[in-house]
Amino acid sequence: PKAQGRLLLNFLENNDLPRFIYKLDGDTLLYHNALLCMMGMEGLPVLLYGSEQDARGKLNFSDPLKVDNWRPTLWKYGYNTSFPTFQMMKKVLWVRERMGGMHDLRQQVIYTDHKVLVFTRGPIIFAVTNAGQKKYTKSQRVIWDNATMADGTLGAYTKPTWVCNLLAEAPKEDCGIVSPGNISRLHINGEPKMYVPFTFVTEFEEQQLTEDAQHKAQAAFAAVEDPKVLPFSNWRKMPNPPNIQVQAMKRTPRARRPADVVMADNPDHVWHPFPKLPPHIDLWAPPVGMPPTHLVSGSLKDACFYLGAGEKDGVLFGRRNNKTYILCPDSPAECPEIIGKNVDLVKMQQDVADLKTPPDSLPVVHLTYDVWYGIYHLMVGALPSIAPFLSQLQSGTMRLFMHSGHKMVAPVLSMLGVANAAFFPSSEPPLQQPYHFCTSEMFFDMSTRPLYPRVEFVPQNLAGIRHALQATTGPRPCGVKTYGIVLLSRGNGSRSITNEAALAKSLETLGRPVQIVNPEPYSFFQMVDALSHAEVVIGGHGANLANMIFAPEGVKVVEIVPQVPFDLQDYHFRDLAGALNFTYAPVGQRVRPDEYDQVLAEDPMTMDKAVYSYKVDVEKVTSIVKSLL
Repeated sequence: PKAQGRLLLNFLENNDLPRFIYKLDGDTLLYHNALLCMMGMEGLPVLLYGSEQDARGKLNFSDPLKVDNWRPTLWKYGYNTSFPTFQMMKKVLWVRERMGGMHDLRQQVIYTDHKVLVFTRGPIIFAVTNAGQKKYTKSQRVIWDNATMADGTLGAYTKPTWVCNLLAEAPKEDCGIVSPGNISRLHINGEPKMYVPFTFVTEFEEQQLTEDAQHKAQAAFAAVEDPKVLPFSNWRKMPNPPNIQVQAMKRTPRARRPADVVMADNPDHVWHPFPKLPPHIDLWAPPVGMPPTHLVSGSLKDACFYLGAGEKDGVLFGRRNNKTYILCPDSPAECPEIIGKNVDLVKMQQDVADLKTPPDSLPVVHLTYDVWYGIYHLMVGALPSIAPFLSQLQSGTMRLFMHSGHKMVAPVLSMLGVANAAFFPSSEPPLQQPYHFCTSEMFFDMSTRPLYPRVEFVPQNLAGIRHALQATTGPRPCGVKTYGIVLLSRGNGSRSITNEAALAKSLETLGRPVQIVNPEPYSFFQMVDALSHAEVVIGGHGANLANMIFAPEGVKVVEIVPQVPFDLQDYHFRDLAGALNFTYAPVGQRVRPDEYDQVLAEDPMTMDKAVYSYKVDVEKVTSIVKSLL
C-alpha cells in the first residue's frame, strides 16, 4: 500500500485521560505546537471532541471513577468556530484534505535542536517549538544547503518556491523563498508554523470567502419566517411535525468483479478514496468499511404539494396556524439552493393562500418526493416504494401521486391494478400553470442526502413488487419458465452498440432463441413478455438494464461495461443484480477516443452521455454467455 505501514493513530488525549491542555496548565501556545506536530507527522491524527475549544475538564476527587471529568458537555457552552484553536485545526485539516490525506507523503526532518523541530511532508513545512508561553523568545534557525531538496518525496521543492505560513493571522505577511542549494532562515516566535506554497494560501482564502458568502445567504434564507423552509434536521420544529422512521439497510451481496473490468463505485457510498478494496473482497454494497445506506420514510398529516408554473421540482408543505412550513429533504447548507433557487416562494404564498384540505380526502403516497426522474431511479427506486401500500391502493382507500415520469411507470401501474388510484399533473414539468393539492395525510420516502449515503433501492420493496406482478393477468413478469436470450437494445442513444445485429447472430449459435428488445413505453408489454421467460439478459451499461426487475428468478445478467479513461459511474446493475439474487457477469469493452465526447467526459453530470456508441467484441460476449448456460 502507498502508506507502507505508516498509518499510526496519533493522539494527545483521549476520553480516559486528562485533557492535554489541562496538563499544560492552560499554556495554549505549547498546546498549539503539540497539536500541529501530532496532526502533521506521519499517521492518522485522532482528535477528541472539545480539543478545538480548548476543553479542559476538571479534576473532581470526590468522583472515584473520574468518568466525566475530561468529557464536558459542549452544548452548554456553545460551539465557537472563530476560536483560535478551532481555526488552526481547520487550516491544518484543510491542507491534509488538499493533499489527499497525506497518506503517501514521507516525513523528513530537516532541522532539530533542543527547542525546535522542523519537518516536511511533501511541499508542506511544519515548524514547532517546545518553548511555550513562559520561555519563548524571538529567534531564528537556518536550514542549510540542500535540506529541502527532493529525496523521492512527492512534491518536495526542486526549484525556488514562494511559501507562506498558513497558520499566521495574515499568512501573506509571513512568507519566504525555499530554494534547493541555498540557506533558508526560519523566524521563531513561539507560534507553530505551517509553510505551504503561495497558491495554497490564495486557494484557502478564496474558499473562505465563498463559504462566508454561503453562510450569509443561508442565514438570510433561514431568517424568513413565512414560508419557513425547514431542513431535514429541523423538521421536528414545526407544529404537528412529520412522523419519521429511519431504517438501516442490510448490505447486499454483489458479484465479484473480474480483474480486467474497471468499474466506478457509487460516490455516495465511498466517502474516501483510501483504501480501495481489492476485487476478491469487494463483494458487498455498500463496500465493507463504508456506512450502510438508510431509508427514511415519513408521513405528514394535513399535507400539501405545490409545483409552480415554469418550475421542475415541487415542494411538500404543511399549514400550521396560518403559517406555511416547507419540508426540505436536505441540509441547512443545501436548502437555499434546492428550495430557494428552484421555487418562487413569494408566488407560492400567493397561489396557496386559500388552499385547504378537503374533509373527505384520501391519504396519498407521493412517489417522486426526493427522487431523480430518470428511468433507473423511477423504476428501481420510486415505483417499488408503493409495495407497502398496494392493498390500500387496489381497494381504493388510498391514492398515488407522481409529479413527473408517470408515463414511464403507467404500464406497470396498470398491471398492478392501481392505475385508477393514480393522479398526476396534466403534463411533464415545467407546467404553464401552478399545480397544487392538499390531503389528509401524505406518505413519502427520502434518499437521505443530509445524513447517510443515498439509498437507491430497497430490496424488500423490489421483492414485494415482483411478487405482486406474478399475480397479474396477461404477460407474467417475473415468471418461472425460462428460455431464450434477451438483448436489451439502446437503439441510437448514447452508449449504443454499433454491431448489435452481429452480436445477436453470434448468440443464436448457442442454441437459444434471441430477441432484441428496445425498452420504450409503447413496446412495454412486448418487453415484459420477452423478459418474463429470459434465461439470459444482455445489455450495454444504461438505464435499459433497470428492466431486469421484470425477469424471472435465477436469470443471468450480462452487462457490457464501457472501459473509458474517466470515472463513469457504472455500479448500478452490479448492485441491483446482487439485490435480486441474479447471476451477474460484467464484460469490459474498451471505448476508443473517437467513440466518446471528451468535453462531456470532464463533467460528472454529463459523462454518462459522453460515449456516443461503440463496437463490442462479439466473440468475447458470446463466450461469457455460453459459460452461463
